[in-house]
Amino acid sequence: MLDINFNQIIEMIEKRKNNAYKKVNEEMVLLYLEVGKFYMN
Repeated sequence: MLDINFNQIIEMIEKRKNNAYKKVNEEMVLLYLEVGKFYMN
């Protein structure tokens, strides 16, 4: 029982960590787009 709960916790942590990476990457892309606008003008 402990192993199952521990594995579920690990899965939750991994899922949230991956979500965080995706959000950071999304923000970085938006930043690069904003910076790129300066060079296009």
